[in-house]
Amino acid sequence: MKSQTSNKGAAAAGSSMDVALRVLGVRDHSCFEMEQKLLSRGFDEAEVQETLGRLQGYGYLDDERFAVLLARSNRGLGRRGLARKMAQKGVTSQISEALVEQIDEDEELARALAAARKHSPISKISSLDRETWQRRLSSFLARRGFSTGVVLTVCRQIEDELAHGAEVSLE
Repeated sequence: MKSQTSNKGAAAAGSSMDVALRVLGVRDHSCFEMEQKLLSRGFDEAEVQETLGRLQGYGYLDDERFAVLLARSNRGLGRRGLARKMAQKGVTSQISEALVEQIDEDEELARALAAARKHSPISKISSLDRETWQRRLSSFLARRGFSTGVVLTVCRQIEDELAHGAEVSLE
């Protein structure tokens, strides 16, 4: 049972619906994130579940929409990285897998190239030996959830561009 002080604190901040609407005014949230925020502010489980149901009914809380927005705002992540980020935010694996499957190999390669070029512009890597910049770039891309095949393709492409004196563009 919650203490009276935590219930008073929650009541002073307004109803759980008021708090949820203020939180959603800042950015979209997954159902899991919203549940955690409301519970951490002292609202009881029954009130939180009722609020979540109402928010979903109004269309204010939608995990599928949240996942799409998350994917768009995290273009520097590969399939695995995006799936990991969605799991951290409480998006169900069913929604996450469906969205990640929509990213084809060409799009993942384009994401990886953009991330690599932003992280390691030609001026940074041209002063390093091949082994060093490939190790650093490979580690960077792997931490962002890109597959080994994509990482190797990006390293090869950047190496070709370096060999031919081409400028590595940010586009």
